[in-house]
Amino acid sequence: MAKRKGKNSHYEAAFEKILRDSGIPYIAINEFKRPIISGKPIKNFDFIVFSKKCKYIIDIKGKSFFRKIKRKFVSSKWKNWILEDDWKGLKQWQKTFGKNFKSIIVYPYWLKNKEDIKQFHDIYYFKNKRYGIVGIYSTDFLKNRKRRSKKWNTFYIPKEKFKKFVKPIKYFIPEIKLNKRI
Repeated sequence: MAKRKGKNSHYEAAFEKILRDSGIPYIAINEFKRPIISGKPIKNFDFIVFSKKCKYIIDIKGKSFFRKIKRKFVSSKWKNWILEDDWKGLKQWQKTFGKNFKSIIVYPYWLKNKEDIKQFHDIYYFKNKRYGIVGIYSTDFLKNRKRRSKKWNTFYIPKEKFKKFVKPIKYFIPEIKLNKRI
């Protein structure tokens, strides 16, 4: 498995473990070295995945489905913001790789509450954490994005609209095997 740094690396590690356990060919990308394309540095994605359905360029955007306030877990559902660098990078990579690849943003949501499980078709357990996993084509994200913060260069899709576009991860990669338990 790829060595990853940072507080959000457990989302990527969980997704990589799913790929390994399912026997799906993939390449983990070193995100810390930005390549130069057309004379400009471009943000890397996280994985190239070779599904039987399609070849994917995947960027992982792990989010928690809760937030901790005064030692209590409070709902924080369907956060989906990404950085401008994220979508610009995926757009450039899609152009570079061409029509034989599709770029998707995968959201492994870290779930704390059992009632949140009902909102997901695909659940995965990894290192004592529970993830609900969905994906969205980057083209759908780009068409429907709204600016979240000018200061931080972040974008999102309003929650109700986002829920119409995201699909269970098995929609994209049907051969994924999940260790579903409730």
